[in-house]
Amino acid sequence: MDIWRQPLPNLLLLLPLLLPLPGTMLPLLLSLLGLATSWALSPAPSSTELRSAFSAARTTPLEGTSEMAVTFDKVYVNIGGDFDAATGQFRCRVPGAYFFSFTAGKAPHKSLSVMLVRNRDEVQALAFDEQRRPDARRAASQSAMLQLDYGDTVWLRLHGAPQYALGAPGATFSGYLVYADADAPAVFIS
Repeated sequence: MDIWRQPLPNLLLLLPLLLPLPGTMLPLLLSLLGLATSWALSPAPSSTELRSAFSAARTTPLEGTSEMAVTFDKVYVNIGGDFDAATGQFRCRVPGAYFFSFTAGKAPHKSLSVMLVRNRDEVQALAFDEQRRPDARRAASQSAMLQLDYGDTVWLRLHGAPQYALGAPGATFSGYLVYADADAPAVFIS
């Protein structure tokens, strides 16, 4: 009896020999025998590939001489590496629904106007124009849930005029993936 002519019953006889093969060899061998399904050679992304979260802080003041991105000097978490502190931008690698939050503090004798921006569009704003106590330091927070596509950027923009400034500590910015799109796998560029 030829073992290759009746693969399924006789595969059980070969199973003890196949189990020690490295993880990539077993699906290849099963494919060559015609016993593998398409999923055996194209596994879904692992849960670690679909993770994306960041949290960063700016610990120094920033004056708004022109509209500018808020940059950050302290990164607490950057799972997935999707946040760039030097530019202040989060770039979407895994399409899906994301939650973002930010907190900003007003400098004494200045107003505060910070916007959450997706690509070039303002999504959410935070503003203080304290007339009663101009020397006071104030802080406020905002948050938003956004549906992002691959390559979308999300960042904070300080209003561009000399009367606007972030105080010290200046701002925090955090975001994380809530749900990945079912039909859009993560894209990896090395």
